[in-house]
Amino acid sequence: MTNFQQALLDELRSRAVAPAGEPAPVRRVRPRLALGGVAVGMAAVTAAAVSVVHKGQTPAYAVTNEPDGSVSVTVNRVSSPVEANRKLRDTGNRVVVMPPSAPEDCPVSDRGTVAPDGVTSYIVMPEPNDNIARVYPHKLPPNTLVVVIPSKREPGQPPNAVAIPYLAPGPKCVVDPYAG
Repeated sequence: MTNFQQALLDELRSRAVAPAGEPAPVRRVRPRLALGGVAVGMAAVTAAAVSVVHKGQTPAYAVTNEPDGSVSVTVNRVSSPVEANRKLRDTGNRVVVMPPSAPEDCPVSDRGTVAPDGVTSYIVMPEPNDNIARVYPHKLPPNTLVVVIPSKREPGQPPNAVAIPYLAPGPKCVVDPYAG
C-alpha cells in the first residue's frame, strides 16, 4: 500500500462511525503536516525579520540608561522625538528631547526658565561638538528637568546634543542655542 493509500484509508477510518462498544480509531498525525506547520512558522519569522531590517535604520534619538544611573541621549539627526520622549518618560527620567523652533515661532514667554548655574554639574557633555548628552536625572534638584536640543552642525554630520536644565514645567518650545 502506498503512503497516499494509507493516508486515505486512515482518513476514511477517522470519519467512519465506530460500532457500539468499540473505541473510535485514533487518527495518526503525519510528520509532513508538522513540517508544513514549521515551514509556515519559518515563513512568518522570515517576513518579520525582513520588515525589521527595512525599518532598522538608526533612530533619530537613541536613549540609553547607563549602569551608573545616568541616561545618555544620542542625537543622530533632527526628527520627531516622540519615541525617545516616551522611553525617557516611561523610565522616570526628567529629561526631554525638543527639536529647536525658529525664533519667530517660539515666543520668549514660551521658552521656559533656565535653572540656576549649579544644576549644570549634573549634565556631562563629553566634547563640545559631540552628539551625546549624558544626564544624571536622579541628582537633579526638585522641580528641574533637562531639555536635550539637537543643535545644527556641519552638513553630513549629526547635530550636537545640547543639554540645558530648566525649572519645571520647562519650555513649551526652544530655539537652537548656537544658531547664529
